[in-house]
Amino acid sequence: MRIHHTPRRRAFTVLGNDVLRDRRLSFTARGILCYLLSLPDGAHEDARTLADKNPGLGRRGVAKALDELVALGYYVRRTTRDEHTGQVRTDTSVSDTPLGQGAPVPAPPGAGEPVAGKAGRSPQGVENPGEEPSLPEGSRAPSSPPAPGEADAAA
Repeated sequence: MRIHHTPRRRAFTVLGNDVLRDRRLSFTARGILCYLLSLPDGAHEDARTLADKNPGLGRRGVAKALDELVALGYYVRRTTRDEHTGQVRTDTSVSDTPLGQGAPVPAPPGAGEPVAGKAGRSPQGVENPGEEPSLPEGSRAPSSPPAPGEADAAA
């Protein structure tokens, strides 16, 4: 078999062969792992969104593949409950090395100080300010073209 590689200058992901060739994982689990590793940090993907992007596999197939990744330590779910509000949050981590096999386990996210007020309000307590604040007098957005008379005056 001849393998052809196209040189890449942008929009690519580098993965070790140990991830791509881990025979303990199904091809589906390897594909999902590679896709998840190609996403930027902070991306929001779960079984539902993954299944929606690949309807041929379905939620059950995606969930089964994610369970494989969880069992081997590539995909870690950490569920926490906020002591004050009772809200449950699940944070996930994906690694190209099974966690527990030389890779550090990610630390849980730090909690900030509670803020007074209801959820969904702006920091100033304004629910809907109505209009966006305007720019200070005499300034103009950098992307706006000059007014018809300004271009001639500047020249």
